[in-house]
Amino acid sequence: MRGVVPRLWTGPVDDVEESPPVPVNGRFALWTTPCVALVRVTLRPMTIEVPPEQLYALAAALRAQGDEADDVGARLAVATPEVAATLAAAVAAFLEAHRVAGGAVAGELRWLGGTIAATADSWLGLDGSLLAPRGEVVPQ
Repeated sequence: MRGVVPRLWTGPVDDVEESPPVPVNGRFALWTTPCVALVRVTLRPMTIEVPPEQLYALAAALRAQGDEADDVGARLAVATPEVAATLAAAVAAFLEAHRVAGGAVAGELRWLGGTIAATADSWLGLDGSLLAPRGEVVPQ
């Protein structure tokens, strides 16, 4: 049986390397790396300011990508390519899986766009309730 395998090694394939592991990128292979406990770190409090217009633009872009992802199913449903009979079932299953995945991605993109838009609406509502109308003073 050994004659079937191309001869890529200088010794028989059944030999085991007895030397210590060689570091790769300054570290040893995963199975020789000792397990290190993670240290919890608390970051400083921070504020991220994003204008609502940018959030609405992001939401619109995500919804547009959802429409694009919907087209994946339509493009893959056109026709099954001509392949050998032995591959036809596998190709059909592959295309069906990608049609389903495209629909799932489309739904997720639309959901995310809606969530971001709702967040922007919420922030605007909160800002409106905390800020006095123009020309008026906030009571203390």
